[in-house]
Amino acid sequence: MNKERKNSARILTKENKRIIMKIEHYLESRYINQVAGKEIMSDIVGMAIECQERGDSFAEMIGSDHEAFCRELIRNSPRQHIHERILHVLHWFLLFATCLMPGLFLVEALMPGYFPGCVDGLFFDVKLSYILKYYIIMLVLVIGWFIVRMHTYKPTKYVFGLYFAVFMLFFLFTDGVLAFIMNDTLLHINILIWTLAVAALLVICDLTRLVIAMSIAYRKRKSDN
Repeated sequence: MNKERKNSARILTKENKRIIMKIEHYLESRYINQVAGKEIMSDIVGMAIECQERGDSFAEMIGSDHEAFCRELIRNSPRQHIHERILHVLHWFLLFATCLMPGLFLVEALMPGYFPGCVDGLFFDVKLSYILKYYIIMLVLVIGWFIVRMHTYKPTKYVFGLYFAVFMLFFLFTDGVLAFIMNDTLLHINILIWTLAVAALLVICDLTRLVIAMSIAYRKRKSDN
């Protein structure tokens, strides 16, 4: 939700918030264009607020089948372009990547010897195989979650079980194979420069995704008119 919609949503009842959250999750699972999705959700929040002000039931207005309501809602809405989807995956990967290295740095600084690394001021010496393992696992987790969302609106325990099994296979594979290939190759990282650089990439990624989403939404509106 954007800032304006969050402020409006504060006056919603718990039940209406729960319904709106389900609708938002459905839209995300169908990869609606970022700009179009925000506009749809702003309209939904506005509808819920109007219902509350009139004393009507928002749940009754949209019907008991929320998925059917959502399908009708997004029937003519533009979907995310493949570049937008890739940048969305990259957003989450970079977000976790921004936090991962400083997190490992802090753990090693507070508990020396806990990880195969060494902290010296702002510098972090750590095995390349160790860092690659975590980044590969992180990428698998992010891509895996997007695949789960793409094919299941309400993931079952079997889907989560398969997701966890694939994660464990990659964890065991990277833990053994990378350590064998990389041997004791070390990285010498300035943690401040690293964090700022990855954070800058995250901002560039988000801005690029927004520009692509806006161009797709604009072309859709132009074609409709």
